[in-house]
Amino acid sequence: PLVRDAAKVREVKRETAEVADVGKVQVALMERADAKGRGPTDPRPLGFAWRVGDGLAVVGLGESPADLLKHAAKPGTTIGEDATLKAALGAVRGEVTALVVVQPLLDPKRAGPPLPVVLGAGRNGPRGWVEVLVPDGVIREIARREIGL
Repeated sequence: PLVRDAAKVREVKRETAEVADVGKVQVALMERADAKGRGPTDPRPLGFAWRVGDGLAVVGLGESPADLLKHAAKPGTTIGEDATLKAALGAVRGEVTALVVVQPLLDPKRAGPPLPVVLGAGRNGPRGWVEVLVPDGVIREIARREIGL
């Protein structure tokens, strides 16, 4: 209830979906409390899809979570082949204990270059560190969406 109220979620629908080239995935769609119908100004339901298998957990979060999950589970290239991702990971210091790479602007309906947000944590001798790397393209897109362009 606490998260549901804070996120303004009216209802959560859970289902199992079959995604081509991936298999069965779990999907949860969150209907917004302020959505009155299916008009053009109503917020679309957000959701997340996940699959755990082969020693890997893959999650898609957005308006089309299963499509995002498919892209994440079966990428066309590896991180080492993508210059943008490779540069972002190379910017994180050594001795990494945990590393999370998020592509917040990945939209399956429109192609664009990857703009990864990287969160790394680790130790450098006796001291711990946390580092967050946010590309300027992500900041520009957030600003653009906030001012309604």
